[in-house]
Amino acid sequence: MSVFTSEQLATLKEHFRRYDIDGDGTISGKELVPLMEDLCLKISAHKVKAFLRSVDRDNSGSIDFEEFATLISKKLFEPIKRMFQGFDKDSDGYITVDELRQGLRELNEATTEADVAKFVAAADKDGDGRVSCEEFAKMMNQLNLF
Repeated sequence: MSVFTSEQLATLKEHFRRYDIDGDGTISGKELVPLMEDLCLKISAHKVKAFLRSVDRDNSGSIDFEEFATLISKKLFEPIKRMFQGFDKDSDGYITVDELRQGLRELNEATTEADVAKFVAAADKDGDGRVSCEEFAKMMNQLNLF
């Protein structure tokens, strides 16, 4: 699942290229250090290797763009997924207008019926009257809320 808009994906590719110092299409352990520093993460060489192994799905010893995008997606998607689950009261994998309204009330968010219906209509790309987790994530990203 891609939670990124085309603009966000283009930006992500720019960032990937910035850390791919040698231009080989991957980020090595050595190239990973500046990325971690830019994220304000102080990490030892040992931890860099362990981190690299944890995201290097093809065991190539480096991170390709797909692995990089998956990593970023997971970091972005986890809080969105938790938020979605908070609204999905019956745990069926979808948010209805009623569930969104109830969730917003629980958060003491003052919204009108029209606002709730507008959000669901805008997020509901397949027209089934409810919002899937993927639709919710895309809407949150489009609204720059995450």
